[in-house]
Order: sequence, then structure tokens, then C-alpha cells
Amino acid sequence: MSYCSIPSTPFSAVVELHPGFVGKAVAEKICIPLLAICSKDETEEQADAFMKRLNPAIPSKHYVVFPEREHGWLSARGNLNNPQVLSDYEQGYRLMLEFFGKWL
Repeated sequence: MSYCSIPSTPFSAVVELHPGFVGKAVAEKICIPLLAICSKDETEEQADAFMKRLNPAIPSKHYVVFPEREHGWLSARGNLNNPQVLSDYEQGYRLMLEFFGKWL
């Protein structure tokens, strides 16, 4: 994760796709609404622990785990010829649109 969401950021919200979770020191600096869309490689336990490390003043912090999708399925690794992957891909992008629609 870059430092795109520290207090001096020009951004209003951030979405992490199949994130590699960061340590507490970086997580505490994030100050804008955050949505993490996780694959099977980022477990529910990891996502929950990451959310708890985030600055408590963030107005929105949420994650969704797609337990059947591999890391990278929302970008270069998604096999969109597979109907279930395509359905989850579309759902992931709908989540992003809704999130950014609310926070931007």
C-alpha cells in the first residue's frame, strides 16, 4: 500500500483490491474511507485484524472476502470465461462503484 491516504492526501476514499495487508504503523495513518475487497488469500481473520488497526476516526472502513477467488481476480488474473468468476468480478466492481458513489 502506498501512503496515498495519509492526512495530506488529495484523495477522498480508497479501495484496496486483494490487498496485502500492512502493519499497524501504516494502518494508523490512513484517514479516509477504505474498502478492502479480498480474495481467498486474504482471510477473514486477516481482514478483520487489518480493520482493527486502522485509525478509529475513519468514517467508513469495510471489507468483503470472496473466499473462492484467487489473488488478482479483479485485475489481471481473473478468468472471465468462468461464469462464477465473472459474476464475482461484476459484484466486486459494483461494490467499488457504490463505495465511491458514497464517498467521492
